Amino acid sequence: MPWVVTGSCSHCGACCKPPVVVDNPCMVKGDTKCLFYSDDPQEGKFGHCLILGRGNKPIKNVRDRLGNRITDEQIAWFEANCPQWPTQCVAQLVRGDFELPETCAFSITWVD
Repeated sequence: MPWVVTGSCSHCGACCKPPVVVDNPCMVKGDTKCLFYSDDPQEGKFGHCLILGRGNKPIKNVRDRLGNRITDEQIAWFEANCPQWPTQCVAQLVRGDFELPETCAFSITWVD
């Protein structure tokens, strides 16, 4: 039987901060969070992603929290890593390559 990721995002932002996110174009080395994560609560959630929270606006119009327009490199990294996290990381989680952050509402379980 497979390992399955269950739960839903609580928007705690833990996956948007080091050490979960490393060396990617959406981070500035030495910064404490992704350029597109805002700590400002929205809709009763801890914070929100400026990319996911864009509504129907084109992704090319998104600006980071510093006011800079999103780049093609950032779009590619976001699309490959963020919307389906942590489901694309099940093998790494099982191997123990990393752990889900303590505040994460997701869990990984073995389904019989």
